[in-house]
Amino acid sequence: TLLGYEDLMSESIQQLNEDGFGQSINKTVQLDDETKLKIEGVMSDLNQFEIYYAIEGEGLEDSTLFDIQFLEITGFLTKSYGYSGVFDADINKGVQTFEPVNAFAKKLTLHLFYKQQAYEIEFPYEANKAVPTMIKKRLNETLHYDFGEVKFKSLYATKGSTRLEGILKEQTDRNISYDFSQIVLVADGKELPMRGSGLKSGFYSTYKLKIDYEALPPNVKQLSIEVRQFNGMDNVKKSIPAQVGRYKLGSVPLEILSVQVEGGKTKIRIASDYDVMFDQVSVETKKGVTPLVSTESYSDGTEKKERTLVFMTTDEVQKLYVENVYYNKMYEKSINIP
Repeated sequence: TLLGYEDLMSESIQQLNEDGFGQSINKTVQLDDETKLKIEGVMSDLNQFEIYYAIEGEGLEDSTLFDIQFLEITGFLTKSYGYSGVFDADINKGVQTFEPVNAFAKKLTLHLFYKQQAYEIEFPYEANKAVPTMIKKRLNETLHYDFGEVKFKSLYATKGSTRLEGILKEQTDRNISYDFSQIVLVADGKELPMRGSGLKSGFYSTYKLKIDYEALPPNVKQLSIEVRQFNGMDNVKKSIPAQVGRYKLGSVPLEILSVQVEGGKTKIRIASDYDVMFDQVSVETKKGVTPLVSTESYSDGTEKKERTLVFMTTDEVQKLYVENVYYNKMYEKSINIP
């Protein structure tokens, strides 16, 4: 049983730890100063591989954690990359999560980087101590959104975690960010906490999608995926007055805060919701159309996202033109999982 990690574990992992799942390791690597990293144990299931570690030594500083980079775990048919981690500086213990490892591996090697030097720690792996799988469910459900689709392909549930996997296909050449926090897994009427999500690039504008949730409750009777919000796009093709005021671009509000000419450029400062992105932006003057050349002055800590649109013109601008607006759109789609 791992001790001292209670605050770093989810409730389901805490219970598995108390029930004796997982594997004790107790392997230490000496870093290039007085600092040591000790792997105390691992917890493995079909969805992920977690390392529980402690930092020790006289050379320990507040910055030590940020100097350590967990790269990957290798072994027989295994190359698992790390993708998330937590650390408690009060007790100098942490948990690093990797992609799952192959069940036939007998030895695994943790690769890490610390102060410009690479380190390895080899340790035995006992797959029979992994957390058992409860559900492997094939899905065939698709969410169509304004410029692509998400195909939900499978659900894997163990006593320690739940993973939803799928394929995302987008039909835009813009660099779009994705927020999966409103794709919710509901079990017996209760929303499962989300642990994280990720995209891995594929071919022809496709991405492999994974969303990790807490473990399912015992003897779950009803299970569903609820897509409450996801990416949307309005092809607005709209011009608004280039002057201070509040406007609407489709369903998206936009506020012009100021219009200034300086240094041979026209700068229009705007405010919008944080999830909004504008595409194909230009200004109209009596002499013609001038496209957007750059965006600057992003600000944090305000209720709205503020930015400055820069145009290479000193002519008096009359209108601001926007072709497309990207934003988080309400979908309210529910997918029942038998």
